[in-house]
Amino acid sequence: MAKSNNIAATVIGYTQRNGSVNGNPRFILHTTDGDYTTQSDSGCNYSVRNDFDRASESAPVSAVLNTTRAGYVFGWDLV
Repeated sequence: MAKSNNIAATVIGYTQRNGSVNGNPRFILHTTDGDYTTQSDSGCNYSVRNDFDRASESAPVSAVLNTTRAGYVFGWDLV
Protein backbone atom coordinates (compact mmCIF):
# COMPACT_ATOMS: atom_id res chain seq x y z
CA MET A 1 0.00 0.00 0.00
CA ALA A 2 1.30 3.44 -0.91
CA LYS A 3 2.15 5.78 1.93
CA SER A 4 1.33 8.91 -0.07
CA ASN A 5 -0.69 10.06 -3.05
CA ASN A 6 0.03 12.59 -5.76
CA ILE A 7 -3.04 14.60 -6.76
CA ALA A 8 -3.07 16.91 -9.78
CA ALA A 9 -5.14 19.96 -8.87
CA THR A 10 -5.83 23.56 -9.82
CA VAL A 11 -5.38 25.69 -6.72
CA ILE A 12 -7.69 28.72 -6.72
CA GLY A 13 -6.87 30.11 -3.28
CA TYR A 14 -5.82 29.43 0.29
CA THR A 15 -6.85 30.28 3.84
CA GLN A 16 -4.41 30.46 6.71
CA ARG A 17 -5.38 28.40 9.76
CA ASN A 18 -4.20 28.66 13.32
CA GLY A 19 -0.57 27.63 13.67
CA SER A 20 0.62 24.37 15.11
CA VAL A 21 1.62 24.03 18.76
CA ASN A 22 5.18 24.75 17.58
CA GLY A 23 4.09 28.05 16.00
CA ASN A 24 4.40 26.95 12.36
CA PRO A 25 1.75 28.09 9.85
CA ARG A 26 -0.96 25.84 8.37
CA PHE A 27 -3.19 26.39 5.37
CA ILE A 28 -6.35 25.15 3.69
CA LEU A 29 -5.73 24.93 -0.06
CA HIS A 30 -8.88 25.58 -2.09
CA THR A 31 -8.89 23.64 -5.37
CA THR A 32 -11.45 23.05 -8.09
CA ASP A 33 -11.88 19.51 -6.67
CA GLY A 34 -12.29 20.47 -2.99
CA ASP A 35 -10.23 21.65 -0.04
CA TYR A 36 -7.00 20.15 1.28
CA THR A 37 -5.35 20.97 4.61
CA THR A 38 -1.58 21.13 4.94
CA GLN A 39 0.11 18.84 7.43
CA SER A 40 1.17 20.32 10.74
CA ASP A 41 4.84 21.40 10.90
CA SER A 42 5.45 20.56 7.23
CA GLY A 43 8.12 22.50 5.37
CA CYS A 44 5.76 23.20 2.46
CA ASN A 45 3.75 25.53 4.70
CA TYR A 46 6.42 28.18 4.33
CA SER A 47 6.19 28.14 0.54
CA VAL A 48 2.39 28.14 0.12
CA ARG A 49 1.80 31.90 0.33
CA ASN A 50 4.94 32.79 -1.63
CA ASP A 51 4.51 30.21 -4.42
CA PHE A 52 0.77 30.76 -4.85
CA ASP A 53 0.93 34.57 -4.90
CA ARG A 54 3.77 34.57 -7.42
CA ALA A 55 2.24 31.94 -9.73
CA SER A 56 -1.35 33.24 -9.60
CA GLU A 57 -0.34 36.60 -11.07
CA SER A 58 -0.22 35.12 -14.57
CA ALA A 59 -2.67 32.16 -14.52
CA PRO A 60 -4.52 29.69 -12.29
CA VAL A 61 -2.06 27.62 -10.32
CA SER A 62 -1.70 24.03 -11.50
CA ALA A 63 0.03 21.87 -8.93
CA VAL A 64 0.65 18.31 -7.87
CA LEU A 65 -0.26 17.91 -4.21
CA ASN A 66 1.64 15.28 -2.25
CA THR A 67 -0.75 13.94 0.38
CA THR A 68 -0.58 11.47 3.22
CA ARG A 69 -3.00 8.55 3.44
CA ALA A 70 -5.04 10.72 5.82
CA GLY A 71 -5.33 13.39 3.12
CA TYR A 72 -3.02 16.07 4.53
CA VAL A 73 -0.74 17.93 2.11
CA PHE A 74 2.94 17.61 3.00
CA GLY A 75 4.38 18.98 -0.26
CA TRP A 76 3.41 20.47 -3.57
CA ASP A 77 5.02 20.99 -6.94
CA LEU A 78 3.87 23.74 -9.28
CA VAL A 79 3.31 22.54 -12.84
